Amino acid sequence: VIRTFRPTMTDLKQNLIPTLDVRYSLHDINTRQKDLSDHDHDSVESSPLDSTDDIIQSHLGKTTSQSFFARYFGAKSMKGAVFNLIVAVVGAGILSFPFAFRAAGLLWGLFLLLMCTYFSYLSLNLLIIASDYMPPHIVRPSYLTLSLQCGGRKLAVFTQSNVILSLLGSAISRMVGAGGIIVILYMALFNGDKTEGHKFYIYFIVGFSSLIIFPLSLMRSMSSLRFTSLLSVTCSLLLTVCLSIEYFILCDSLDVQHNESYKDYKTCFWKTSEFKNVFTQNHYSRMASFTLNGFLTAIPIFIFGYNCQPNLFPIYDSLQNASKMQRVIKYALSISVSLYIISGSFAFLTFLNGTCGNILLNDFHTSPEMVAAAILFTVSMVLATPVFINAIRENINDMIWRKKQIPLIPHILVTFAICAVCVTISVLVSDIATVFGLIGCTTNPITGYILPTFFVWKLVPKHDQQHRTIKILSLVMVLIVAVISLLSLGFKIYTFATGNGTEHCENVQSLE
Repeated sequence: VIRTFRPTMTDLKQNLIPTLDVRYSLHDINTRQKDLSDHDHDSVESSPLDSTDDIIQSHLGKTTSQSFFARYFGAKSMKGAVFNLIVAVVGAGILSFPFAFRAAGLLWGLFLLLMCTYFSYLSLNLLIIASDYMPPHIVRPSYLTLSLQCGGRKLAVFTQSNVILSLLGSAISRMVGAGGIIVILYMALFNGDKTEGHKFYIYFIVGFSSLIIFPLSLMRSMSSLRFTSLLSVTCSLLLTVCLSIEYFILCDSLDVQHNESYKDYKTCFWKTSEFKNVFTQNHYSRMASFTLNGFLTAIPIFIFGYNCQPNLFPIYDSLQNASKMQRVIKYALSISVSLYIISGSFAFLTFLNGTCGNILLNDFHTSPEMVAAAILFTVSMVLATPVFINAIRENINDMIWRKKQIPLIPHILVTFAICAVCVTISVLVSDIATVFGLIGCTTNPITGYILPTFFVWKLVPKHDQQHRTIKILSLVMVLIVAVISLLSLGFKIYTFATGNGTEHCENVQSLE
């Protein structure tokens, strides 16, 4: 008698049986769930489904291998879970946080950042609650399986489309950031004409997209680029340290040129008499800017900085403990917001009204550590872009052809189309803060805050009073985020149409 052996989840979790890298499409998930509904769920356990979130997770390199690092910082340990969530949170968004502080003011910006941090904490807990209320045959909850359970295929397609747009924005933001830094370095090292900066920017965008990003994006597997997420958070840590050092070096200096964004006061906080002048007279907006412009500019950037919700599921699946996961969220968000506050506030106090949308474009007076940080961030962003394009392509393939991999010719054409869209938008929108803001008021609010709230209200029974408080708080959160996002989107469309977008940064990096 030949009997087909089927591993249980216990076997898989203990790594007693090697698992296969099987890709399931949206059609496969529907079929699989239908098949499971006809069987005894206690006797048969389903195999893990590689959903949209799992694809993103595997491409961004959040999983760990069985090594020294895995034993002490593996996903199943608290330290490993905290580290993985920090890697998911902290990234290229940190480049625009100083600009967000400039837009909102120091104290008001700090309040808005803490508010967005709390909203992120709520949304992550909502996803934990929604996962716990999923039917028992859904072994690994994800955005895709939650959408199928709560709204059927239509909601799943909407969620997948939103994920595609979010990934597209992430890819474009990396291209814009890298292009801007490369232009500044080129101008300084080769004495380029600054009036031709945008022309060089277009050349570089098209150049490294054609020579680096497009060829790498043609790879069907991104396993060789899994280190890019770790490189990104490493760059963020380095940038935070460098910005802190530069603040103590440059806070006692003043700008020579007296343009509209020059630094007119010394900002060393231990020199209280001079530090007070920074926020007095006609400069109260540096402490708190309650203008609509500053409010609608800062919050989407802060929201983008916490775009980590899809990465929660693999981490929670490894821990299998809600109370531990809640502590992981607290620790990870506490460390992340500390990095954001230090880098954002110190950089803003260093340049005040001259703070650029990308802080690496600012003039740090030939500081070698900032030049090194700029180069590392550029490499990180360029290598991360093919990862996002690969994930976009697989989601498009899943929606159109119901499978992740397609024949060679369509594979090349789809990849080329995605790269062409990224290049076109990158050329039109050359400010990274604008890109972060657009993502932060469109796709990120839907994925990070609206959908988790909908999942919980749909899955948790009305008579269940255990989560009554967080359900009410989630409605307040969604109302605030939705209103601000709609206003911010309308404001950005208006400023873009009228040509009154983000002003040109005068205080740019100089290596001469």
